[in-house]
Amino acid sequence: MESDNQQQRTTLQKHLKSLEKMLHTLNEADNQDMLTPEEYCQSLQELLTYATRDFRSTQIIESSVSDLLADYWKRAEKRQAAAPTGLGSLDAALNGGFQAKRLVTLLGAPGSGKTSLTNQVGEKIAREHPVLYVTSEDTPDVLIAKTLSRLGNIKYSAALYGWNERDGINYRDKINAAIADLVDRPSSRNLRYLDCTASMPSIAELRDRAQQHFEGRPGPGLIIVDYLQRMARAIKETTGTKELREAVTALTERLRAIASELDCCVLAVASMNRASGYGKNSENSVLAAAKESGDIEYTADVMIALTEDTKRATSSWLKPFILRIDKNRQGTTRNIDLDWDADHQHFLEVDHERN
Repeated sequence: MESDNQQQRTTLQKHLKSLEKMLHTLNEADNQDMLTPEEYCQSLQELLTYATRDFRSTQIIESSVSDLLADYWKRAEKRQAAAPTGLGSLDAALNGGFQAKRLVTLLGAPGSGKTSLTNQVGEKIAREHPVLYVTSEDTPDVLIAKTLSRLGNIKYSAALYGWNERDGINYRDKINAAIADLVDRPSSRNLRYLDCTASMPSIAELRDRAQQHFEGRPGPGLIIVDYLQRMARAIKETTGTKELREAVTALTERLRAIASELDCCVLAVASMNRASGYGKNSENSVLAAAKESGDIEYTADVMIALTEDTKRATSSWLKPFILRIDKNRQGTTRNIDLDWDADHQHFLEVDHERN
């Protein structure tokens, strides 16, 4: 077997080759006048992130049983400081909500409403805790329109396009009332969107921005990455990683490390692969259903899947979904029935005792 020094030397050689390849690519782009300073800095930051991960000096802490028992109540009290998601059954399964030092992944098919659910949960958590939402799908103004639609019970198209009056309804007044309501909420200050629809940040930049936002605000904070595969694809392109699966694995490991470093929770939205059938009414676990997922099913502390329910009947304007918790280091696994109100961008938990 290789000694530790030999393994480090092998790893170092790989990094040097990646650096050589990256500098060659950057030089060609520069010669063609296609390189911006931002792209250059991002490439170097990504390479530094990988080097830091592979050569990180780990401090191993040794504790006796008596040491751990002495701090038992302090640690237990800290675990109780979870961030409630607003979905009662989900919070119960997670022992109060999203906890610090945890990586949670939300899987879903394309167009399943993952972003709308994530935005809804993010706004709810931001009423008490700081949230940094990294969006590479919808621009922040679209996400705000979803929030106004949900809070003001306004047709989503009206909130998105700013209708004045239509079909005898004064939408302008309804939208202004929703804006006034949202401005007065703590979430208007605690929730910050990072628009990455055109360019993804480096891991280092993401960490720094989250740390700045969390400072002075009550924890645990929440970082939302929407979505995982697109961020991994950007990392792959800037570091020369051969396989997207490899980039996803490295990214999830780094996101989990950030959760520990910043004492926060990270929620990563991920796409399902088509071969999985998108988990519709399946009794099988969706742990391996993430598209080009790498080792995400091992790295994540909690894995949740938003899947369409083709069996349960509901009203004509609501669409039935199942929120499946298939892995949970924080508590139990279970299925949660949700109804999707697309007109108002709102996921509602089904109260079976009433029905």
